[in-house]
Amino acid sequence: MANSAADVIRIAAAEVGYSRWSDPEQGTKYGRWYAEKTGSGYYGTNGVPYCAMFVSWVMAQAGARCEGIPGAYCPWILNAGRKAGKLVSVSYTHLRAHETVLD
Repeated sequence: MANSAADVIRIAAAEVGYSRWSDPEQGTKYGRWYAEKTGSGYYGTNGVPYCAMFVSWVMAQAGARCEGIPGAYCPWILNAGRKAGKLVSVSYTHLRAHETVLD
C-alpha cells in the first residue's frame, strides 16, 4: 500500500458504479468492512449512511492516514481534525474538482 493523494483518488474512482442496491449482501461493502473493523455489526446493516465509511475504506486501502479515520460519521472526523489542529481553511471558489471538503 502506498500513501499518496493519487492512490486515494485512484481507489475511490475505481468504486464508481458500486451500488448498494445491487449488492447481494446486507448493508454496503464499506459498512461491512467498518463493522468488522470495529466489532459493531450495526454498521453492516441496511439503511446505515455510509459516506464516511466509504472514505475510511478508501483511506485504509491506500494506506493513508487522517485524523478521525476510520470513522462512520463525518462530524466525528471533522471534530478529530479540529482537535488535532489539522483543518485547513479554503475558499470554496478555489477548489478543484478532485478536492474534498468536510465542513
